[in-house]
Amino acid sequence: MPGQKEKRAIFVTIVVGAVLVCTLHAVTQDTLNYQLSEAVGCGDIKRAGILLDEGADPNAPYSGYSFQDKIYRIIHPYSFEGCSVLWGARRRGDTAMQSLLLKHGSKAELGDGKID
Repeated sequence: MPGQKEKRAIFVTIVVGAVLVCTLHAVTQDTLNYQLSEAVGCGDIKRAGILLDEGADPNAPYSGYSFQDKIYRIIHPYSFEGCSVLWGARRRGDTAMQSLLLKHGSKAELGDGKID
């Protein structure tokens, strides 16, 4: 029968393992979401579909990845704050991307950003 020290060691091992798993999931989710934002910014619908199927959030924030978005961000530094990837697809006029995001559960009301 394990003693107090062994029980404590087992408990600590389980807690540390759980924290590591949660951290890895968070990093993976952030990576998927950023890559989705890149795909939306570049109009890469195939890649966006794959990322959504892998678990990217269809309501992820839009980072303004395209060249035009980067120039726009220089002029308007906070222009994409609070905007979703759906807003990025709307900004580009990419109706196929919008349909894909909505099909995967993107919330239409989150698609509107602060700057048109």
